Amino acid sequence: MSRQDGSSIDITPTTTPTSFAPSGIRPTNFTRIHRPEHEISGTFVIDRGLRLPCPDGSYNLHLATTKNLTANVYILPPSSSATQEDKGTATSLVFSGVNVSVEIHRSGSVGDDYPLNIQIRFEKAATISLPRSFNGPLQLCTSGNFITFHRDLEPNFLLFSEVDGKTNGFIGEIDYSQLEDFDNVAGDKINTLSWGSEQRRITLRYDDDKLKTQSRSTRVRMY
Repeated sequence: MSRQDGSSIDITPTTTPTSFAPSGIRPTNFTRIHRPEHEISGTFVIDRGLRLPCPDGSYNLHLATTKNLTANVYILPPSSSATQEDKGTATSLVFSGVNVSVEIHRSGSVGDDYPLNIQIRFEKAATISLPRSFNGPLQLCTSGNFITFHRDLEPNFLLFSEVDGKTNGFIGEIDYSQLEDFDNVAGDKINTLSWGSEQRRITLRYDDDKLKTQSRSTRVRMY
């Protein structure tokens, strides 16, 4: 790609896709797709090192539709040249649709990859597959929901509160010294919000759960 003055712009990915990410899909960053009357379905490889032009740099991936949404998201690990400040900046993922199903993958262990900031808005159902390295607070802001935790994730979830349609909890290893300021806990974060008058359903599981088509829930709540 060239600038108007004829000089080139380097759009080469700063990290090489690893074996956990599918081949044949070019990495991107700051992607925003808004389709009011059409479903969204796709696989996205996010390279945080790419400096692409974007109208809104606050989201690394933002998908919104008034129909169903399905997304498979792979987040490449930081490059060797990434600074500690870069590594501490969260990867912001926003999804909005009627029925939302998202799988989020990253390759490292806790603390090795960029922290996640996941926001999901849905009308009827949300199925959320998290990497096993997910470590941070969870907030579900809604009412009239069925909530299902799959068996592998259930032991790693700690419930803090269920009050007036808001559920606060934590997934992963907890540093109790940070919990005095719940809204500013370091690490990954996930927030969901539903709308509409029908009963809604939220399912939470890990991305490498091999029995996704089978019911493995050990906790189902309605509130």
